[in-house]
Amino acid sequence: MSRVKNFSLCLVIVLLTGRTRAALAGPETVTLTILHTNDLSGDLRGAAGRAALIRRALAGGRAIALDAGNGLSPDPLSAHDRGATMVEAMSRTGYAAAAVGGRDFDFGADTLRVRAAEARFPFLSANVLDAATGRLLFRPCATFTVGGVRVGVAGLTPAEAVRLTTAERLKGVKVSDPFAAARSAVRDLREGGADYVILLTSMREADALDLARSAEGADLVVAGDYHRPSEARATVGMAWLMGGARVVSTPKQGDYVGRLEVAFAREGAGWRAGDVRWGALAVEGAPQDTGVARLVEGRAAAFERAMKGVVGRVEAGTGEEVGQVLAGVARRRGGGEIGVVNRGALEAVFQEGFRRGVWTRLDVAQTVRFDGHLVAVTLRGDRVRSLFQRGQGLRGQPGELFFSGVERRGGGVLVNGRPLMDGEDYRVVTSDFLAGGGDGHAEFRSGRRRSDLSAGIRQSLIDYLMANWSASPEDFRGERGTRIWQGSWAMTGSFVRNFINDAVDRYRTQGERAAFLSGVTAVAWSGKMSAGAGYEVGRSVARIETRLDFGQVGRGLRDLAKSSDQIDVAATYRYRTGGIVDPLLSAGLLTAFTPQAGAGGRPFQVRGNIGFQRQVAGGLVARFSGRGQRDLSSKANDVGTEVGVEYRRRLKSGVTYSGRVRTFLGLTDRRVTSFENYNVLSVPLVGLLHLTVQGNLYTYRADYIQGKATQGTAFRSDLNVGLTYGVNWKWY
Repeated sequence: MSRVKNFSLCLVIVLLTGRTRAALAGPETVTLTILHTNDLSGDLRGAAGRAALIRRALAGGRAIALDAGNGLSPDPLSAHDRGATMVEAMSRTGYAAAAVGGRDFDFGADTLRVRAAEARFPFLSANVLDAATGRLLFRPCATFTVGGVRVGVAGLTPAEAVRLTTAERLKGVKVSDPFAAARSAVRDLREGGADYVILLTSMREADALDLARSAEGADLVVAGDYHRPSEARATVGMAWLMGGARVVSTPKQGDYVGRLEVAFAREGAGWRAGDVRWGALAVEGAPQDTGVARLVEGRAAAFERAMKGVVGRVEAGTGEEVGQVLAGVARRRGGGEIGVVNRGALEAVFQEGFRRGVWTRLDVAQTVRFDGHLVAVTLRGDRVRSLFQRGQGLRGQPGELFFSGVERRGGGVLVNGRPLMDGEDYRVVTSDFLAGGGDGHAEFRSGRRRSDLSAGIRQSLIDYLMANWSASPEDFRGERGTRIWQGSWAMTGSFVRNFINDAVDRYRTQGERAAFLSGVTAVAWSGKMSAGAGYEVGRSVARIETRLDFGQVGRGLRDLAKSSDQIDVAATYRYRTGGIVDPLLSAGLLTAFTPQAGAGGRPFQVRGNIGFQRQVAGGLVARFSGRGQRDLSSKANDVGTEVGVEYRRRLKSGVTYSGRVRTFLGLTDRRVTSFENYNVLSVPLVGLLHLTVQGNLYTYRADYIQGKATQGTAFRSDLNVGLTYGVNWKWY
């Protein structure tokens, strides 16, 4: 809206509430009292005390009461009727105006406009617009004549309002630059004849000071979003003089009413502000306004009837543990792998404490002040990692995050007991506020497959407690999520430089058919296709993987003719104990379609393992097992021990390194020993296409082959450079 339109709105209010200069007559000096509050947060329990203090001051004349915004939410008592009783209490108190704060949108923009229509004072905002038309949704400013002095008041909604609530609640609303809107509003009020200009805003301290510096012509900024009194000051609240504009505020939740006395002296046809005295009135111990007290008592009685009844027991010793319980409840309600809640949703827990033991519905409501509905969203692993690292780093701040299903162990990040994979998708259940990128957690905005669960955070906790009686962080630390199906497929085309030593030929001549001792010293074209499927439920994890290698070999790129291939199938079952190691069972098949040169046939080996694995650190996994294998072609049997290590790491650039080492030490008379080392470097190119560089090393030794002694250790290495296209799926 243009300055002309803004000025017109302010001027209309001036004509309705002001008086002409000719009508002014009286003393040459006058003192006005400006009573101010901010961030009442829906605190109805102190409303009768505030009303008594403010009404007594207003009764003496030459006084005005103003509020800087964030008055309606999140206190459960006020939220119970979506701020209606709070607005009525403020109307009875005698407020002249209130700014629109970010938290005032907690019940939605439409509800806020209904509350504004019900109020007997204007809700002011010079920068909340209809997103479609660009028109202001609230009055930008108003002018009041107090003791003959024309006091101009403008409301500014902080730009961070979009961060404090959800996009759904701000649907159809645009919050424009409050600093530009303030400068425009100040000019309009001055041009309309205001002697004294006040800006109301629930901005944070630093922004409020910037506003005072930049809004030339403003005399006073009533600011907000202060959690507690300044420890550096003996008085309660805050006041500064910045470039002529004083900034005042009181602590959150209406424990104090700020009182500013401003002396004015006549200057021509108007008034000039002079000396200022500031102080604060404590609400605790103040007399109660009877009418407001009865209003609140009626609402409280209805609320307590609705909140009556024990729902269960919460076993939590700290606020952080309460957060972990809520994250676990959200995770279970949404059937996700990960649950996330923010510290801001539990603000009351950290400021006022919480009940330990048996909870009622009222305890739930008082704990979860900022209620919202749950949303399930699919995030990629690298986004989860970023969210976890930053959320844990914001300790003590509203944006701190509490997780269920994610933990840091041994320097790495685990999701339900297994390494967090940057390229894997995870189902995350959180509040609609966080899902919209609230508290600056923009990772959620990159999420896919969003679904609204139509379940509130409070009600989800109540339902869980009523079904299970008790809840503790331990209940969810051992939980491994819902049933999960996973699938993967990848295709690679590459050129290979293969090398084998003389011992490989000797082994193959004697009839040893180890599949990884394939090929000749040559250049080759190679194709690889891999596919895998996995199933997880509770603590059980089952997976089957198939890998097919095929291609042509030759002494150079121009004579590729001979074919080569290898097929490896492995099935594994693992039980996640949550302890030091996880037991596992596996079975595998290793073979080829093409007979090996000099070996007289193709390999056909079956194997079985029983052992355990341990997540050592981050992406490092170690396995130890007993292994038995049989070559069905040569009738050779081997039994021994197998030790394996796997490592995977993804860099910020998106480049991924994965490595695998597997060794086998045979205990039968053949004394087979083998060593396999696979290394892959994957560089993302476009979409799902990657450049891959793979280097592999193999050694193999057996004392006897077909009953005959052998000489030397077989060695093979290969280097592959090519392109890979791969996809991954996950079902719940």
